[in-house]
Amino acid sequence: MNSQRVTLISDLHGWLPELPGGDLLVIAGDFCPIKDHGIERQKSWVSGPFEEWLVAQPYENIVGIAGNHDFIAEGSEGSKILRSLSWEYLQDESRWIGGMKIWGSPWCAPCGRWAFMAGENDLESRWAEIPQDTDLVITHSPAHGWGDRVMSGERVGSETLFSRLQEVRPALHVHGHIHEARASGRFPRGIPTINASLLDERYEPWGWCWQLQMNQQESVWQIGQISEEPLRVPGTSLPESRRPRFHR
Repeated sequence: MNSQRVTLISDLHGWLPELPGGDLLVIAGDFCPIKDHGIERQKSWVSGPFEEWLVAQPYENIVGIAGNHDFIAEGSEGSKILRSLSWEYLQDESRWIGGMKIWGSPWCAPCGRWAFMAGENDLESRWAEIPQDTDLVITHSPAHGWGDRVMSGERVGSETLFSRLQEVRPALHVHGHIHEARASGRFPRGIPTINASLLDERYEPWGWCWQLQMNQQESVWQIGQISEEPLRVPGTSLPESRRPRFHR
């Protein structure tokens, strides 16, 4: 039986925490700092502090996507830089990692003048590219109905992503984007989905990352135990007792 210890994170916005370690680290977008969205600044940061942090992480494999704050990924030069880092960078594409077929995409429904914004018609065509045999789907956007409720109560997830996930039925869907809706749950038909945001709506650390076991039996991947593990950010005191508010 193939088994993978997997850590899920998203929406670092420049935070570089110490993680618990394992076989696979998944980063679901918005890794660049929030204070400066300039392309040159982002290039310098990902080639410097972010790359150093990636190299130091205690994981056999790291896979990641961009998010709506990662403008560097929209240009060919920036995308080339991201692909040169010590991880597998995905942008509307698949990769076999640790025996799993993983597909990743940065796109989200419009929510301002950010990177990788697209309407539902365009999103539907992008989600259609998810291969039917995908085991792990990583998107920055949530699917409609889980992990997508903003502070006003409105749901902002992609309806066409929800539909496509019901067709593909991956072993796991991971996303971020909506900080305040951090949660772990299941869509109809039992598809696990996790909002892995590290920061809350005030851009302060939750203090925890998602950790889970993925097991493969007869070529089929399934989710085992899901837990939360404390994270550390050098030079920062995090409230270890603080737990996120779980809501759909």
